[in-house]
This record gives sequence, C-alpha cells and structure tokens, in this order.
Amino acid sequence: MSRNRIVLLLVLGVLLFAAACAVYALRLWQTTPPVDASVEELAALTDRYGLDRPPAVQFGLFLGLFIPALLLTGLTGMSRSRAEEPLHRPITRLVVLLLLFTYGLIAANYLVLAPAVARPGALGFLLTMSMAGLALLNFISLLVLWNGRRWGIYSLGSSSFVLLALNLLGGVPLLTTVFELSAVVVVYVLVRPVWIYME
Repeated sequence: MSRNRIVLLLVLGVLLFAAACAVYALRLWQTTPPVDASVEELAALTDRYGLDRPPAVQFGLFLGLFIPALLLTGLTGMSRSRAEEPLHRPITRLVVLLLLFTYGLIAANYLVLAPAVARPGALGFLLTMSMAGLALLNFISLLVLWNGRRWGIYSLGSSSFVLLALNLLGGVPLLTTVFELSAVVVVYVLVRPVWIYME
C-alpha cells in the first residue's frame, strides 16, 4: 500500500473516530437526566430518546462510526510493519488479528453499556469508561507491537493487568478476566523468538 493511501486512510480513521466521540458525547449529554429528576421527567426523557430500546439500537450511529474508525486505524497501523519477518508468522498474525478484533468489541461494548451503568451511580460509569479506555489502549498496544516495538508488550501487559483488576471490582466473571490476561502471555510467547530484533 502506498504511503499516500496509508496517510489518507489514517486521516479518515481519525476523523471517523472524532465524529464517533462527538456523537457519543452528544448522546450522553441529551439523555443524562438531572439529579433531582421526577418520575414524569424520566418518562419523558425515555420516550423522547428511546431509552427503553436495546443499547446497541440507541447507540447505532456511534457504533456505525466507531467500528469503521477502528478498522481503518487498525489497517493503517498494520500496513507499516518494520518488524522482522518471524513476527508475522501465520499464527502470530492470527492471534494479533483476533485480539485486535476482541479489544475493539470490548471497548465498543463498555462504551455502549456505560450510560446504563451511570444510572445507579457515577462510580460505575467511571469504572465502565475506564475499562473501555483500557481496551482501546490494548488495541493500540497491539498495533505498536505489530510494528516491532517492544514497549507494545509492556503497555499491553500493564493495561491488561489494570483491566483485570477493574473487571474483578466490577464483578466480571473470573474466567473472562483470566482469559484477557492469558492473551498477553500468548502474545509474549509468540514474539519472544524475535525479541532481540525489536526496537
């Protein structure tokens, strides 16, 4: 892929991501009820913005912008690899691609669920948004690692450990959290043979 095309795709991905953030922020601003809202005000807000519909429907426009933004940034991040060839063995490619897809979905899932968690309290909302941010950081860390930089694995490990702790605090099943941490170990084992060639 030519450098101009890569830059164009990256710019498009960043613009889509910025638009997704704007749509998401607008949706939260419109649908967050006042602290002292009455039952009638909450019912009117629910009717006006369809808060009784499934979260994926409520945030359809956001997801329609966010997922392509992740795909474009992922493609551009993986097209400029400077790593040694062994890093791109088929099994390594498959694992990294699956993890990129997984962390993108995890981030989108937490962002869509965050407003529902916000209603019981601000702490739950903050926890959910933090999980979404850490999943996005894992996504970026994998792209950095794909491009042959060691600090990608350090970033992936650190954010996965914090995500594990937040998952446990949030009551996420232990099996799910262990799976997320084991993914870091698998990635490390796969890149270990070319560790000395990485920057």
